[in-house]
Formats: sequence, C-alpha cells, structure tokens
Amino acid sequence: MGWRSRSRIGDHLRGQMVGILVFTAILGQMHPMIDNWGHAGGALVGGLVGFMHRILIRTVDRPVAWWAGLVASVVMVVCGAAQWRDSRVEASYRPQVLAEEKRLQQSQQLTFELFRLMAFYPQAVMRSELEQSRYVPKSLLLANQKVPRPATVGASVLFTIPWATLRAEQARYLAILKAAAPTLGSPPTEDDFQQVRRLLTKVFEQPPTKLMARAFQFHLAALIRRASQELSAAQVRRAELVRKAGIQ
Repeated sequence: MGWRSRSRIGDHLRGQMVGILVFTAILGQMHPMIDNWGHAGGALVGGLVGFMHRILIRTVDRPVAWWAGLVASVVMVVCGAAQWRDSRVEASYRPQVLAEEKRLQQSQQLTFELFRLMAFYPQAVMRSELEQSRYVPKSLLLANQKVPRPATVGASVLFTIPWATLRAEQARYLAILKAAAPTLGSPPTEDDFQQVRRLLTKVFEQPPTKLMARAFQFHLAALIRRASQELSAAQVRRAELVRKAGIQ
C-alpha cells in the first residue's frame, strides 16, 4: 500500500516494513524459536491484500465481499483446528523425545568417558610400575613434593600426580562402567566388559604385563564400538520421534 500510494508517508511506511521483514528473516535464521515460515506466509498474504486493497474497497458492499469473508473465516477456523491438532500430537510425543534426548546425552557422555579411559589406563600402568619398583625412590612419588621439570612432560605427570587422585579416577571409571553394565555388559560385549572391569580393578594392585595391557586396549576398543553404535541408534531414534511429532 505504501508503494502504490506514491507519497512520502507511503515511502516511509514501505521502508519501515521492508526493513522489519529483512531483520525478522535474519533473526529467524539465528534463533530457532522464530518461525520464518509463519512470517513468510504473513508477508505473502499481506502483500496480496496490499495490492488488492483498492479492489476490496470497491467491492465491500457487494455479495462477493460477504462470501470472501465467509471463506476467510472458514480457512482461519480450519487453520486453528490444524494447529490445535499439531499441538496435541507434539504434546503426546514430547515425553518420549525428552527421554530419548536423555539417553542420547548419556550415550555421548559414555562414549567420551571410554575414550578418556583408553588414555588413562597406560598412565595407570606406568604409575603402578613406578609404585612397585624397587629402583624408584618413594620420595619422588610424594604428592606435594616439587620435582624439577624434566624433558619429558609425561614423566613429570606420572611423578607428580597424587596417588589418591589416580585412585579416585580409577574408582570413577569403575563407577561409570557399573552404570553402563546393562548396555555394555550384555551380549555381544559381555566378555569385553568383564575383562575391562577386571583389568582396571587390579591395575594398581600388581603392574599388568604388556600382554594384559594390550588385552585391555583390545577389549576397551570393543566397548567403544558398542557405545558408538548405541549413540548412533539413539540419534536415529530421536530424529524419527522428532519427525513424527514435528518438533524442532
């Protein structure tokens, strides 16, 4: 209407509306709570009304205007009913989606922790060897003793990490495995799960042999593959629920 009026006020109105449309479209791309499809539909219908407003004014007292109003009212009622139905469907699926999102987050966290465990175990093996060795002075392994920084950073970490910290990390990983037992401790990774728990439990009691350390990595890799498969399955299930419910 502002464009067709050919006036200063019309030009001002046109500039304001175009700016708002562009700003809203950009904001909708940045924030998922803003529905660009809804705004696009409003802009399209508003544009058609704006171009037809003179015709609408001329036909306001004719029967066609009454019928057009009736059709528009029916369309609005149908749209409202469709929105109500969509909300009901979304509400029925939302608890399932939230539960699946929780399982997805747990799978992601478990996979991450298993990768960390793969890095922790070799350190635990080396520290266990240092603790049991007769040739390493125990004074070097004291938690609060400041040791000159050697050339190898890894060696510095092994000497300066408090024994209690390593034990706490071991207990934390054992607790993670215990919580994951219903999934990882079931076939086909039941044996891998038991072996990983056994080797991790005894790593500080007696230094494991190289064969045992390799066995730990082998069995843990199987658990990581299982966790990754569970993660992929959880992602697929969540995507399917979201698709059925129409939830963004």
